[in-house]
Amino acid sequence: MEVKKRVILGRLVYGMYDWSRGAEEYEEWWTKSHYDLWKLDKILTEDELNLYATEVQDQHKNKYFGVFRQKEGSPFVKDGDYPDWVVAIGGTQPESIEDLIHDFRIFVKKNNFSKLITILEVVVRRLVVQHGNCNVNVTGHSIGAAVGLVVCRGLALEGCRVEGHFFNPPLITRESPPPDGNRRGKAELEILADIEWYPNLYVNKYDHVSSSFLSHFTKPVDLYSNNFSLKMSWSDMRFPDAHIVKIKKDQYHVDRAHGLLVWLNPDHLHSKKNHVALFPFARIVKIQKYQKNVDRAHDLLIWLDPDVPHSEILEIIAPCNDFDSDRSTTDSDSDDSDEGFDDSDSDHPDERLNTNASNEAQVPEEGVSANETASIVENRINDELYVLYEPSDGLPYDTEILFVHDLYTEGCKGAWWTTWTNEDRVCWPREFLAKKFPSARILSVSYDACVTTNSTQGRMDSLYPIAENLMHNLFLQSSNVGQKPNCPVFFVGHGLGCFLIKKLMITVDRYRDYHQERKYRLMNNVGGFVFYSPFNFGVKWNLYEFESGQKNPLANNLIVHHPELSRLNGEFSKLRRHMQNLRESKLLWSVLTICESHQTPSKTPGHQTSEPFVSEGTARSDCDLFMFGDGDHFSVCKPRSTGQVGYQSVEDFIANILEESYK
Repeated sequence: MEVKKRVILGRLVYGMYDWSRGAEEYEEWWTKSHYDLWKLDKILTEDELNLYATEVQDQHKNKYFGVFRQKEGSPFVKDGDYPDWVVAIGGTQPESIEDLIHDFRIFVKKNNFSKLITILEVVVRRLVVQHGNCNVNVTGHSIGAAVGLVVCRGLALEGCRVEGHFFNPPLITRESPPPDGNRRGKAELEILADIEWYPNLYVNKYDHVSSSFLSHFTKPVDLYSNNFSLKMSWSDMRFPDAHIVKIKKDQYHVDRAHGLLVWLNPDHLHSKKNHVALFPFARIVKIQKYQKNVDRAHDLLIWLDPDVPHSEILEIIAPCNDFDSDRSTTDSDSDDSDEGFDDSDSDHPDERLNTNASNEAQVPEEGVSANETASIVENRINDELYVLYEPSDGLPYDTEILFVHDLYTEGCKGAWWTTWTNEDRVCWPREFLAKKFPSARILSVSYDACVTTNSTQGRMDSLYPIAENLMHNLFLQSSNVGQKPNCPVFFVGHGLGCFLIKKLMITVDRYRDYHQERKYRLMNNVGGFVFYSPFNFGVKWNLYEFESGQKNPLANNLIVHHPELSRLNGEFSKLRRHMQNLRESKLLWSVLTICESHQTPSKTPGHQTSEPFVSEGTARSDCDLFMFGDGDHFSVCKPRSTGQVGYQSVEDFIANILEESYK
């Protein structure tokens, strides 16, 4: 798979060379690779086209890069490893004065002002917002590879991981660092290591332009040393990890070493794929006493005695950067998993940063009435799962719809109920939706999402344990969610609930324990998702800032470009594509996003805003259908009547998927 992908991406880049020089039949480079070239005016918004008119005009004139979309019906469409969108950047043509000018700007560290980098950033950001970062790849050759590296690295520092494949990139550094070079370089390397971003580099060891990357990664660096210093730390191409494919042939053809064509013939090369790390260190301290006291060797107390002699810190370097090691895998190896599921079994709890919280309007206590909820509580499955509606007289259900609420403030009771109850005290899933789908079972999830922490609330500080607990709850015999054959399951979330749903799907996909059959039944029964105001890229101001008490780190997901949320969005987008390809339907596993249209009152002193709490830009990412609902952040998910467009869109969305699933 890697060989084929490398060749396809290389062909798209080479097509840029032929296109810019006006060669005959240049379009065959991408049409035969099952991609179409898209114009920038079909990708960028009108405001972006006006704002960057000079850069767009420069791109139209010089054809530095192309934006390609995979064709409908492509033989690669069922393989999630081939991206829907590719930005391919050409390299240097010696006869082009414009190319040489751009090269000079990069070498003298003026790339932030380069028209090429500016417009590339705008284009890649727009593609990521519209289609999700997992559906976009960036590739390039020579200087085009260097420019692509700079753009992808900049996005990664903001928490957005875009996959990049770069052929023979030059390693560009400055001769002298800025005053804060080491400090800034170290901080940025830590960010990149934390979000696990790394480029894919294709390097010919006999190419003097790009071979510096090989020697760079053979000398690991201790990032945490007080003496940390690195020449690349003041380069815009510094990064801690990379996948490197190295050519092991053509060593006698020096004139061809920097060319792109040697990468396009899968039968011509004998390269190896290595994952290399700049600082693959482990730090070990050994005790030099008690070697004869075996009974005490495992005791913790011996580490607490300051008089016990310890060895000096040992630096253990992982031997992963040996480019000729037998442990390397050929670049034709594939990481496909069975039945379209991700085989990764690592989950990272959300990072714990401190933020404030305040808003009483979220789920007011008076919104819960004992009379209104008594029958519901009596019909609850357990403390975390409530039945809002199910067919009467013991009739079977043929559809399941689960509702998942947002964050709430201290003192709130029953967010599982009040989130979906409008100002007329009507629980619309039970009163409206059940009449449209009388044979559906409608459930509401309750989980600890309080923005402050005390002895009874706000005890869950990340999404992973909540999602894992919810997964086991759904798999219980008493719940049995997603286990009936031909019974589509829909998930409806509001705010943070959207991301709990995403985390739930990732957790189920990666589950490898005794619920295997239940896992596959649930994944194959998923119909679609309705997300109310998902803050995919975070929000600009803190709605909960002045809530008193200790702040719950769970609310940190509101932070702009939060790394864990960015990673979760990318993983969910990729999983959706896998499942849609597996089920051969773009309608199943689709997402309807409904965004608030009114501003939400702020309790922050002196803060006035004229825009909604969750903006269109952050809500629109990675959805198949998008529309505005009537209301602010808290009322957008509470339609007052079946005549509202926001409600009717939910009805139609579910009905269309049910029709598709019953075919």
